[in-house]
Amino acid sequence: MTLAKYEKTILQLVTECAENGKALAQELANNGNMDALYLYYKQSTENENGVLLLVQDSENAPNGFTLATGEGLRCNVAYTDYFQWVRTRVNRLPILAQNL
Repeated sequence: MTLAKYEKTILQLVTECAENGKALAQELANNGNMDALYLYYKQSTENENGVLLLVQDSENAPNGFTLATGEGLRCNVAYTDYFQWVRTRVNRLPILAQNL
């Protein structure tokens, strides 16, 4: 995988996760819930990229997902910073397929 393709793939995975996390956080805040969000990942397969997912503290992650970091994304993080928060935590996660 070329560096450009690597960066493009990471950008797509992180953007999707951050956008979904922002929507979840907004929904929680509208309901008065200030749970932290935790980053989970689903490992890539040989031919398919993995998945990143932010899950609220009081919920279980879907089957097949692993906690990426014990650090929660707190409600005091601006929505505009969600992308950077996720991006800085994915560098060593096994989320890129080898044969794409």
